Amino acid sequence: MKPLFLGNKSTSGGRVMAWFAKTVVVLGVLSLAIASNAQEMHHQHGNMESSDKKLGPFIASTDKPFAELMDSAMAIMDQGMSQAPMNGDADHDFVTMMIPHHQGAVDMAKAILLYSKDTELRNLAQGILVEQDIEIKRMQLWLQHHSKKKAAVSVSQPDSNNPISPTKD
Repeated sequence: MKPLFLGNKSTSGGRVMAWFAKTVVVLGVLSLAIASNAQEMHHQHGNMESSDKKLGPFIASTDKPFAELMDSAMAIMDQGMSQAPMNGDADHDFVTMMIPHHQGAVDMAKAILLYSKDTELRNLAQGILVEQDIEIKRMQLWLQHHSKKKAAVSVSQPDSNNPISPTKD
């Protein structure tokens, strides 16, 4: 006796195999389409608000539904990250983008604290508030320290390629 999926199209096994193959292809195409659409929606999420309009600070309030609070926190975070001052230095650029990213986590934690009754999630959110706030302050201090350090280096080490840079005599 032949296995069920072997045979030509004229046998029942062949017809099952052909149907199975077509089904796999259709499901594969649908999966790709769904994944592509989900990825596109994710990329557009940050563009829901006009990037020209400066978004205000996040305000956690039960006057808004939870989903709206999360969308607001995400839009503010996305705008902060996209407008972070970049100078081409990996360390600096990483820190300037991580500050609004961490603030987004703080804002989202505030939102869940308004709506969640789950003790484990509430503890997690409270931990995020404390930990992310500490990390934001560390990054702000790092930026202050390194901007002063770079300014001191640029004054003490003139750039020979820059005609307005001070020169050594």
